[in-house]
Amino acid sequence: MQQTPEGPSLEDQFQIYAKELGELYIAEQRRRAELAEEKLVLEHRVKELEALNHMFQTHLARRIALEEALQDVVEKLHQAAEGPLSGMRVEIERIAEEASLRLLEESLGESGPTHAV
Repeated sequence: MQQTPEGPSLEDQFQIYAKELGELYIAEQRRRAELAEEKLVLEHRVKELEALNHMFQTHLARRIALEEALQDVVEKLHQAAEGPLSGMRVEIERIAEEASLRLLEESLGESGPTHAV
């Protein structure tokens, strides 16, 4: 390395610059590869989240439909209790109240007692 009174010679500065430029290029290539890999991982996660969201939406729609059907049954039981079957009124009212309580528990996210198998 030749030294001039002002510092390294122009040729030495070019060699240093070329070396640093090569190192920066290698670092950039490495980083591009890392980013491409990270992009693939993120795309995979997005697909997983979309699948989970779809599953959740399907379960939610089924639950809403079930709650609507059960509410319809409860209403029909209440109507039947007031109809000509008044002798069964107490039993029908009990069934309707039990169904109403289950609907309320489900809507609050509570589960009934679990049984060990």
